[in-house]
Parts: sequence; C-alpha cells; structure tokens
Amino acid sequence: MDVETKTPGTGERPWLDQKAKPFIRIDKVTKKFGDFTAVDTVSLDIFKGELFALLGGSGCGKTTLLRMLAGFEMPTEGRLFLDGQDMTDMPPYERPVNMMFQSYALFPHMTVEKNVGYGLKHEAMTDSQRKDRVKPQDRPSQDHGIGKVDRIARQAEHPGCHQCRWVAARDHRGP
Repeated sequence: MDVETKTPGTGERPWLDQKAKPFIRIDKVTKKFGDFTAVDTVSLDIFKGELFALLGGSGCGKTTLLRMLAGFEMPTEGRLFLDGQDMTDMPPYERPVNMMFQSYALFPHMTVEKNVGYGLKHEAMTDSQRKDRVKPQDRPSQDHGIGKVDRIARQAEHPGCHQCRWVAARDHRGP
C-alpha cells in the first residue's frame, strides 16, 4: 500500500521561505533595570500565520519583552519591528499592538458596552459607527459574551470567561 506524503509549501510555512519577511522582528533586544538584566540580547522573528508561544520561568523576562513590544518599556539596546516598521521609539498609543493582562482591568463604573467601546473613543469614527462596532452581532462568535450590554461590568458579578471576552473586544482594533 502506497502512502502519499505531502510536504506543505512555503506559503503555508513562511518561516521556511528565504524571501518571506517576518511580521514581528525582535532584533538584539536587551532591557536592563540598573545592574539587573531582565532581557538579554533576544532576537526572534515571528511570521503571519505562525503559532508562537513565549514560555519560561517566573522572572525570565517574558512580560518585559511583551511590554517593550507594546511600548510600555523601552529597550536598553536593540530594535523592535512590526510588519517592517521600526516601532522602537514609537509611543504605545501609536502602535497597533494590544496587551491583555491576567487581571482584566474592567472599568467597574461603566457598562459592558462602554468598556468594550472605550478604546474606540480614540479612533476616527462617529458615535453611531462606534455603537455599531460595539453591539453584539448575530453570530455567536462575534457576541463577545456581552448579551445585554447595558449591565454594569463589575468583575465579581461575571465569570472570568465573559470578562476576558469583553477585554479582548475592547482591545481589538480591527473591523
């Protein structure tokens, strides 16, 4: 019995294509806090479509590296690129990057709708466009677990999975 083995082309695995450009490039990045080196000369490329996990023990620099990518920390040395653009010196509010922490940081005085729409206040859109982006869609995958959007988003009153959906919806900038 013959078994046909197919090797995916480089289009399905861009990291194998010598001509492919990484979507995220971290180039010789170091971060020091005084005499302590939190991140030591890290270089890596991440391509669109690639599943990537950043793993390591407590205190090894994972969060510091992500904070630098988001613009909340500046590297001591090295450069950070997103889709070919050097973002090293770009302020966080100009970067198309979001960071979601384990503590969801919902605004407890706001409704779910206002929590989800908060980040859109800084985008060039009308109130009507913002409301259309925030409202639950017909498809469950677009619902953000919102359901009734006028309820208050007190963390103790809602399961973590709903809180996570609301924060992901709030931090999402795409259409």
